Amino acid sequence: MYEYKFNLSRVIDGDPVDGSIDLGFVIFLHERIRLAGINAPATRLQKSITNAKKRAQEKERGMKAKARLKELLKEGSRQPEGLFIATFLDKKGKYGRILGDIKYVYARDLYNHKPGAKPWAGWKSVNSQLVQEELAEPIKI
Repeated sequence: MYEYKFNLSRVIDGDPVDGSIDLGFVIFLHERIRLAGINAPATRLQKSITNAKKRAQEKERGMKAKARLKELLKEGSRQPEGLFIATFLDKKGKYGRILGDIKYVYARDLYNHKPGAKPWAGWKSVNSQLVQEELAEPIKI
C-alpha cells in the first residue's frame, strides 16, 4: 500500500471520484478513483431492478451517499494537511480504476500532550465512514 496527497476534482457517484494524485517532484496523476472495499448505491437508475419503486429507492440512497461523500471530502480538504489516498499495489477495479482509501486528519493533539509524549493525529477514512453510516456496503478487494 502506498500513500499520496490527493486533490479532489469531482465526485462521480457514491464510490468513484476524480482527482489528482501527487506523486512528488511536481508529478501528478489525474485518475478516476474507486473507493476500495465499499459499494455504494448507484445514482443512475438501474435497469436490473425491475420494480419502479425499488429502483427509485436505490437512486435516492445513491444520491444520499454521493452527498455525504461530498461533505466528507470537503471537510477533509479544509484540514491543513488536506486529503490523502492509500492505493493498493497492482489492484485495479473491474473497470480499470485505481482502488484507494481516501482519508484525512480530523483530530490533533500537538500542544496538550504530556511531557515526553509524542503529538498524535487521528485519521478518518472516508471509505470506513460511509460504511459506518450505512451509506455503503463493505466488499472484499
